[in-house]
Amino acid sequence: MLGVDRLLPRPSKNVRYLQGTAEAVSLPDDFASVMWSIACVHHWGDLDAGLGEARRVLRSGGCLVAIERRTPPGARGHASHGWTDGQAGTFADRCLQLGFVDARVARHNTARKKTVSVTATAP
Repeated sequence: MLGVDRLLPRPSKNVRYLQGTAEAVSLPDDFASVMWSIACVHHWGDLDAGLGEARRVLRSGGCLVAIERRTPPGARGHASHGWTDGQAGTFADRCLQLGFVDARVARHNTARKKTVSVTATAP
């Protein structure tokens, strides 16, 4: 993903990309107003640790956004890389259990892709 940043325009000189993992974010407490995870939550080794780090790093009122490809139940191999609707709901529930508020699941359909997102707010 760090290579992808070169393809994107910089919205601000205050935007920077760091190497790390969801379970060990190298930022101070209450640092960010938005954190996002695009097409990788299904690879997190420890969901609770990743959500704990997001909660720690987000300021009050900050938003966690997780977007995954929507996959059908029972998919195998590469087709399973993403979330079923049920997995997205489970992720939203876990956000609430770990201290986030207002966790929401949304489905998105474009001509090319079907995705599902979860947004959750830090209290």
